[in-house]
Amino acid sequence: MGRAALSVLEVVRTHAPKATIRLKYPNDIQVQEPNGWSKISGMLVEHEFIGSTCASTVVGIGVNVLLERGLDTITQPYTSLRAIGADADVATVRRSLRDAFVQRLEISAESILQQWEQELLRQQSTLRILDETGDWIPRSLLHDGRLTLTDATQQRQRVVSDGDSLQYLD
Repeated sequence: MGRAALSVLEVVRTHAPKATIRLKYPNDIQVQEPNGWSKISGMLVEHEFIGSTCASTVVGIGVNVLLERGLDTITQPYTSLRAIGADADVATVRRSLRDAFVQRLEISAESILQQWEQELLRQQSTLRILDETGDWIPRSLLHDGRLTLTDATQQRQRVVSDGDSLQYLD
């Protein structure tokens, strides 16, 4: 997920250099707009394992390049590169994204993890885990990409699991 997230961040920042952009753990990219944060991209990563060995990985990345408004099936705020003033077309964004991702395949997993963690932690966002009480602050990424949190009082620590839904409070 880190390689995909960092690649999308680079591409969106390149095409919309004046926009404020953040990574919403684990798989969304958001842009700050006057009314709050809006999703501009999402990623999914699927692995196929044979025993304990990863045999293949499929990375799916969606970046909203042109669609501005109008889909009533999307329940969260969303935006597009066009809506935030970027002069980009689908083919250019696709090429940029492919090149950024291929470039990151040459970077060590440890370095990718460090860069991904820096992106997540520089935001200093407070989170809420849906169906739980209390606010949480991101602290680090484990070697497997799971996010560690501490509560607002720094009394408890927790690792985000696959079933957790996170809500950013800013």
